[in-house]
Amino acid sequence: SKVNNFERVKDTKALEIDYMQRLTIQHADIVVSPSQFMLNYLTENGWTLPAQSYVEQNIVMNSRISSGETEEKVATVDEIVFYGNLQPSEGLVLFCDALDKLSKSSLNFRVTFLGDVMDVQGISADDYIQLRSRMWTFDYSIVSGKNRYESLRFLSVGSRMAVVAPERSNSPLRIEELLLAKIPFLASNVGGISELVDSDQILFAPRHDKLALKMKDALEQGVELASFAHCPVMTKNAWVDFFGSIRATPFDVPLPQP
Repeated sequence: SKVNNFERVKDTKALEIDYMQRLTIQHADIVVSPSQFMLNYLTENGWTLPAQSYVEQNIVMNSRISSGETEEKVATVDEIVFYGNLQPSEGLVLFCDALDKLSKSSLNFRVTFLGDVMDVQGISADDYIQLRSRMWTFDYSIVSGKNRYESLRFLSVGSRMAVVAPERSNSPLRIEELLLAKIPFLASNVGGISELVDSDQILFAPRHDKLALKMKDALEQGVELASFAHCPVMTKNAWVDFFGSIRATPFDVPLPQP
């Protein structure tokens, strides 16, 4: 998290944890990652991975998430919702930069910031947003204190479109939950996000001009409803079979691939 928020390491505890994590991975029998991006990242940063290192997406716990029923391929948009903690690593500054650009258009829309209020550049996020809003021509609101199920219900009302804009990420569960609920969204194409969706039309490079253009297109033409790049049911079955095979595997036999 310190790397994602561009924070300096101020004590040795973080270094000790990093060392222990590296040893844990190095001496593991098997490593399963939700994205190829993370395996590549670890290798590029000097981590030693065991020979049995595989990719298998996370299981989406859908018992409390209402799956969307729409058969539409494109959703209309009149409200843009920043979805994530209100902090730089989640793309808050980038999003506000994009809003500066979008505000110059004649489009009619409103914006909601949906997430917990954190610190941004030494001040609280709500104060930061208020400072940034001085030149905006649209209304905005901040909604915080909701858990992820309440957030999904909020996003499913009206013609809202979520924007998930982390500057760095592995395989965010938020993306899979949005896909399951069939909520329209845009997402930055960082980390393993592109491995989760079946279309690059809803992805943007983490630059404010690219995001502003995507949001403008969504307001004018609607936004494509993306689908899973993998089957959630098959993913769940793969994990169940994997753990079942481990219980039946002698200790001196290589573990099976999930």
